[in-house]
Amino acid sequence: MQDDVTGNWWLRLGDDNIGYYPKELFTSLANGATAGGWGAEIYSSIVDAYPPMGSGHFPEEGYTKACFIRQMEMLDPSHSVIYPDKNSLQEYASLPKCYRVSNVGGQIMFVGGPPDCTCKGLLCQPYKDGFQFFHCCSISLSVS
Repeated sequence: MQDDVTGNWWLRLGDDNIGYYPKELFTSLANGATAGGWGAEIYSSIVDAYPPMGSGHFPEEGYTKACFIRQMEMLDPSHSVIYPDKNSLQEYASLPKCYRVSNVGGQIMFVGGPPDCTCKGLLCQPYKDGFQFFHCCSISLSVS
């Protein structure tokens, strides 16, 4: 949610503000946003290391094993809650052989993947100083 006074972007959990992103990080969002999303990322400081995402289980393993995010919602400019429609969400996984995402109804998504997946050479880009950073799974919702 964008603060009406400061222009900073707040991250909320329930009714609580738990942190914010300074407006200077998002100069193209000075007057609000038209899209948002949820996702997961993994990071490894060791070249060729593939850590688990979430619980280390694929989304299709379900509630008892896979990591999930629930009660996804956004706020419109008047601060009214918008619940995502399953058909308006787009799934994206940059390394689907290793890490996956699954939308199961608009307000719930599963993410995950096991450690040591054999993804060598698949879209793995070196990050500065030999670090690897993977933006692996995200789910997005367009808001009009």
